[in-house]
Amino acid sequence: LGLVHEVAATADLPALRQQLLTTLLRNGPAALRACKRLVHELVGADWTPELGEATARLIADLRASPEGREGMQAFLGKRAPHWVVPPTDPAEGPH
Repeated sequence: LGLVHEVAATADLPALRQQLLTTLLRNGPAALRACKRLVHELVGADWTPELGEATARLIADLRASPEGREGMQAFLGKRAPHWVVPPTDPAEGPH
């Protein structure tokens, strides 16, 4: 779909993969699920005013949800939202 696109040397792929995963995991789980569902529904669809309104309603609902409010409070409080797991030191091994 062209949503994620990186050009990199093979040796750089593990670091880029980790960077992308870290970025994705900082987003709200419900919001990620809704975005994936929306992308799946929109592939090949013609854009209409009704589709635009439905998309805007979805975004507004996500922002007003408990997860959306937590994300906004975390942003304003300059802290990680509760769903973000702090990074671990790879030298410590799996927990």
